[in-house]
Amino acid sequence: MIARMQTIPRALEARLREYLAIFPAVVLTGPRQVGKTTLARAIQADADAGVYLDLENPRDLDKLADAGAWLADNHGRLVVLDEIHRVPGLFPVLRGVIDERVRNGEPAGQFLLLGSA
Repeated sequence: MIARMQTIPRALEARLREYLAIFPAVVLTGPRQVGKTTLARAIQADADAGVYLDLENPRDLDKLADAGAWLADNHGRLVVLDEIHRVPGLFPVLRGVIDERVRNGEPAGQFLLLGSA
């Protein structure tokens, strides 16, 4: 018999979706193993062509070797970056990308950043 994963309603889901509708980037932090990734993956799956990277996965990390180019290639998609604290050098690149997009009047909901505290 195969066990089925039970979906647990997340109290923060509505608020997280609300913030993504307002802000270009939203950060979700908290202790490990509390459901941050599960929640983010559900939101990413609902986004048109959203993309998820786990920055503890070497393949995903390699995609950001030229972070500016990769982010440009994924323009217009919700980009979920999990374990963002593992790549502190990415923050200045993100800041520049977000600032430029805001200046260009682009919509909210560009980045969802996850990290463990």
